[in-house]
Amino acid sequence: SNLANVNNVVRYFLNDKVDLSFVHQVEAINEKRKDLSSKMAMDALSRCDEEKDILFIYNENYHEGIVGLVSGQLNAQFEKPVIVSTLSDGLVRCSMRAPEGFNCMEFLKDFPLFETAGGHKQAAGFTFLDENLKEFRQYIDTKIQVYQWKKELKKTLYISPEELTLSQVKSLDVLRPFGNGFELPSFEIENPLIKNIFDFQNGKHRKYILEQGLQCMDFNQSIEHLRNKNKAIDSLIGSISISNYNHKESVNFTIDSIKYK
Repeated sequence: SNLANVNNVVRYFLNDKVDLSFVHQVEAINEKRKDLSSKMAMDALSRCDEEKDILFIYNENYHEGIVGLVSGQLNAQFEKPVIVSTLSDGLVRCSMRAPEGFNCMEFLKDFPLFETAGGHKQAAGFTFLDENLKEFRQYIDTKIQVYQWKKELKKTLYISPEELTLSQVKSLDVLRPFGNGFELPSFEIENPLIKNIFDFQNGKHRKYILEQGLQCMDFNQSIEHLRNKNKAIDSLIGSISISNYNHKESVNFTIDSIKYK
């Protein structure tokens, strides 16, 4: 994230012997990254106008190596296209993230004042001169009014909590590697029987424990989830994984979206 000399990190991973000086440097870099990311995300959140169809956040003091992380977090939280930007060497440096169904590059293609631009449907990075900031704001505010898109719903596999056993989840490993064109499917649990609900980090995350014992984690709850938290749930959609805590393996379900009744 451009927070330190990358050569030190490379040497750390290539070194056969454990060098505590490298370990401490990498840990310090990671802690700095997490602290910066957290502070920037909180500041960016305070600048969001929820009524807008596209969120554009600009702060010349943001670290350019973190803007992508923050735009990704806000995109997941608001489920709408987000651009987070900062100023460096006379250039406004932007990182854009968008939900599936929105095409970032298509949306940006008619702006004539980019210095650099690149990306794909759900993510883009671009720069323009500081003097063109007003023109860019006007461009996105106008373009979003006529740009038509529809959020794509992921195809899911219906599954019951009883089927999510360690052996069943581990059997998916024979299909690896997953990636572009062959993605790990999303799973959907219909009419989940919820036994307990726990909120932590001041409601930022929520844990659902089902009657069968399965733990379903909703990290960084979206605005939609927060608004509908008291509604009955029709289904949980997400991914499955295996965690290992105190040498004990268990199946976890990470929530991507929630359907409400």
